[in-house]
Amino acid sequence: MKENFLFEPHKLGAVLIGRKILTQFFGVFVFLVMGLLSFSIVEANDFELTLKDLGNKSRSKIKKAIKDLGNQRNPAALPALQALKDNRLRISADGVLIILNESGDKGRNAL
Repeated sequence: MKENFLFEPHKLGAVLIGRKILTQFFGVFVFLVMGLLSFSIVEANDFELTLKDLGNKSRSKIKKAIKDLGNQRNPAALPALQALKDNRLRISADGVLIILNESGDKGRNAL
């Protein structure tokens, strides 16, 4: 008499091992994605803090901020650096870094 199984017992182990590998791969993938996202957030915060230092009163802090922005190689810093060079970079009363237009009558947030 032949037994009828809903699944083949000798293939069950291979299926379970395949699922285990897939689950582990998915876990590693999620871990890496979360790590990269958190790194991006930290990098963005570091960029903003460094950019704000361009408006500092201390010349040494401004020089350090310029060097740090150069090391970060973020092209978003170029307008603020150009405004600093042209003496059009200001700090508002509430501490926001402002880039003034060419005539100096209007400004926009440097971030």
